[in-house]
Amino acid sequence: MKKLFSIISAALALCTLAITAGCTGGQHSKIDSSDQGSVSETPKDTVAPAKADTSITEAEVKTDAPTTTEAVADYRNPFINALLESPDQWFYNNKTYSKAAFFDLDNDGKNEFLVWQGGGSSHMINTKIFYWDGSSVQESTGEGDPNYDKYGYYLNPATFTYYRSNETGSSFITGTMGIANGIFYSWGGTHTLTYTDKKVSIEYKYAKSQKREPGSDGEYSVECTYYDGASHYANSDNANVITEEEFINLQDSLTANCDKLDLTTEEIDLNKWEGLSDSQKRSALEDSYDAFKT
Repeated sequence: MKKLFSIISAALALCTLAITAGCTGGQHSKIDSSDQGSVSETPKDTVAPAKADTSITEAEVKTDAPTTTEAVADYRNPFINALLESPDQWFYNNKTYSKAAFFDLDNDGKNEFLVWQGGGSSHMINTKIFYWDGSSVQESTGEGDPNYDKYGYYLNPATFTYYRSNETGSSFITGTMGIANGIFYSWGGTHTLTYTDKKVSIEYKYAKSQKREPGSDGEYSVECTYYDGASHYANSDNANVITEEEFINLQDSLTANCDKLDLTTEEIDLNKWEGLSDSQKRSALEDSYDAFKT
């Protein structure tokens, strides 16, 4: 069993290293440093174009527009109050890996509340996004994986990286997701995330799959295939197969002439949420909201 676990870990590490080269995430701190269970922090939906296009479109960038301190407080405080008053709307504890944190997804100075959970041998992450509409907590919508009902399936906030274009001054978000089917197959892709009018859209820019075959000598041969995108999570059937050199060029071009922002977040361990007092729960939400910075 230990040998099998080591092989799985090695396969995931190789795939994660390849898809995230040059696109490492910022700082993600935790409300408690001891995690329950483990999950891969590696990476949905539109059909990949016939030709690779890793440029950031106007829809994928939002010019920063910070609001006044008073306006933020008018959003932050009632939002947190409502989250505390209606946990059934957002709280989820799968007893393995359940997290929550505030992120500003559209650079309007008002943070969204993201809740995600995952686990299992496939290391899948599912996420829900909530916001305050001025009177109640609402869940965001968006263009989801066509094979699933929810827009946030296979969206991993722990991999989010924020960049700012030196040409336009606008910022954008990238993320990664991966899957491992046993020790013999893994897939990982990097995507951009667009959040406009409270709707989420994901577009994969490049991906890589890896197959392992056992040999007669007990060693494994590894075959890697590179793609210029993905139609949705873990599926690059409609994307173009490219060379490793082209794959590296796509990685470089995605963030060319951009600065990676120093992202700071504070995750809340939902596996321990029910054991917190009311004041501790409020402090956890307030600390997470105030911790977000880029």
